[in-house]
Amino acid sequence: SFKEQVVLAAGRVDDWHYKGLDILMQAWNKVAFKYPDWTLMVAGHGSNQTVEFLKSYLKSPQAEMQTRFLGYSKDMISLYQKASVYALSSRSEGLPMVLIEAMSQGCAPVATANMGRTAEIITSDKEGMICKAEDVDDLAEKLSKIISNDNLRMEMQRNAVLRSRYYSQSHVIGMWENLLSKILKQK
Repeated sequence: SFKEQVVLAAGRVDDWHYKGLDILMQAWNKVAFKYPDWTLMVAGHGSNQTVEFLKSYLKSPQAEMQTRFLGYSKDMISLYQKASVYALSSRSEGLPMVLIEAMSQGCAPVATANMGRTAEIITSDKEGMICKAEDVDDLAEKLSKIISNDNLRMEMQRNAVLRSRYYSQSHVIGMWENLLSKILKQK
């Protein structure tokens, strides 16, 4: 499917602190003007007050023009399919399913690793980029790198799809069956 010049982030906007959306806005503020054809889209429910608060991190009309808060979306799959890059800027995550879903639809992921399992999902820099949590400059730098390099981005998109299959239902069921048969053999 055809990818657009979109960086996508998703999650409840009112949970902005946990989702690190303030960090993403600050990073985008440093990146947007360099790539005027690119748009940051944030999918997820949030009050107007929260959206306005997050927009206050965008220091130019240009950056604000390149940012869209979409509100709640019933059809995340088509958003993943459209987006070239998926940004996960959370301060902490368990096993972020949104990241796996985005990768399964060919988004090149840029994600923070902090206390959660993100670094187990993105196992190499051929599958995506891992950033330090709470680090605006690191996130900005990695977004720039992935936006500016088409070949790198396309390689990551392909590898992200392949990596996401590790978490497919059939693969997970297979791993459980394997484990259970080993346990049963020990008895």
